[in-house]
Amino acid sequence: MEKVEKSLDNKIIKSLQSLRFIAVLFVFYTHITSDHIIYATCGVSFFVILSGFLYGYKTVENKKTLKETISLVKSRILKFYPLYLITLILCIPLETRIPSVRTVIQNLLLLQCYSTTHYFIFNGVSWFLSMMMTLSILTYPLKKAIMKVKNSSILIGIFCVLVVVNFIYCYYLNKMQVNLQYWLYVCPIVRILEYTCGMITGYLMKRKSYNISKMIATILEIISIGIIIVILVIPNIPQYIHRNFIWVIPMCLLISVTSIERGVLSKILHSKWLVHLGNISFEFFMTHQIILRYVEKYQILAGMNFVLKFVVELIACILLAQIVSYCLKSVKIDIELKDKATVVRG
Repeated sequence: MEKVEKSLDNKIIKSLQSLRFIAVLFVFYTHITSDHIIYATCGVSFFVILSGFLYGYKTVENKKTLKETISLVKSRILKFYPLYLITLILCIPLETRIPSVRTVIQNLLLLQCYSTTHYFIFNGVSWFLSMMMTLSILTYPLKKAIMKVKNSSILIGIFCVLVVVNFIYCYYLNKMQVNLQYWLYVCPIVRILEYTCGMITGYLMKRKSYNISKMIATILEIISIGIIIVILVIPNIPQYIHRNFIWVIPMCLLISVTSIERGVLSKILHSKWLVHLGNISFEFFMTHQIILRYVEKYQILAGMNFVLKFVVELIACILLAQIVSYCLKSVKIDIELKDKATVVRG
């Protein structure tokens, strides 16, 4: 759930940042209703594919060594870990049973995505950070492999093969009657496939210049959004399909065509309010379940109709995300000023 990198041009930053908030809103909707899991699966797949797309987009010009890549991963972990630890502590009173020492250690080390049973303990969304940490570690070998393929047609072929492999993986796991919530949603194995598809898409978008008209871009945006809406409204889609596989192609299309910045949707996504909400979407993602769970535990909004409750809790989550974002930025600025002062005194 990283913010869109500033190495991309400002237009891409704006459009994709706005989409980030819409995606996190889908996750929020699932959590507030405790139902409609398909919206959460849509949002999570968007974030995984977007992360892969951004890494792939930067791969063309990124000459970082393995050591530099490891250092980058460490720095990113250090950026989000303090907030993660605070949210974990705040969620302790919400647990109805005392977790095992093993579960606590797994959560402290961000290894909960490797537990097949206790991946939603404490701050339930933190499994996503655990899973993304694994993907970040795998980014370097994936990048090296993609860069070795010079032919775009071969890369497109690999993309198609990955989609087919993803479907086969999901289909046969369903036949095995295993815990699909873990193996198709939380487990890093299946996420590697859609992450790689995102990387290939980003790499191709950066390497080739797609000079399409405003009308064509708008049509492609409508098609991608239309496919996503149709998937969301179709009743009773099998879990093994909507947990992962079905989102890869429409999300890759949506992200790539939006990044071109020529369609009507891209212009709408330039709204300063949407962009701002996208900028605090990580803080929103990390803190929203705390509010939802405390409200539920103490029945703070008991008796309120769903629409009003949704609006009140959404506003509360946005305000908390804004406060957290401001505090994190203040701490970062303070540390940078102290570092500069130390250099000057030195």
